[in-house]
Amino acid sequence: MCAAQASSGYMRVVDAHCQFSATPAGVRASRNWAAACCVRWGCASAARTVALVVDELATNAMEHAGSDHAVSIEFRQDAIHGAVHDGGAGTLTVWPPSVDLDREGGWGLLVVQQLTASWWVEYHEHGKTVGFTIAV
Repeated sequence: MCAAQASSGYMRVVDAHCQFSATPAGVRASRNWAAACCVRWGCASAARTVALVVDELATNAMEHAGSDHAVSIEFRQDAIHGAVHDGGAGTLTVWPPSVDLDREGGWGLLVVQQLTASWWVEYHEHGKTVGFTIAV
């Protein structure tokens, strides 16, 4: 189920949210949906970056939490604010690149860190939400 909402007033705010399955097809759908939201809202220049960040966070939800994930995106005048929520109880770890350059996997949150103006994690009783901000 997906929803979108636009506000009127001094500050333009548009937001949308959608639920996706814990499958490779669900990850692909969430990535494409996020990019399409950016294009529809007139911030196509951020679409690829938003898609990459959503893809990484959705892949983490699928691989580590093993749960469906919900994506929400909000556009405010100068930034895209997004979040991916999953039902997993695990905590996130950002590994410094100097730990083991031959290690497979575990690099995604470093990519998120580099592509976003900020990102954060909120742990809940029923999972976690990873939020991010990308300047447009």
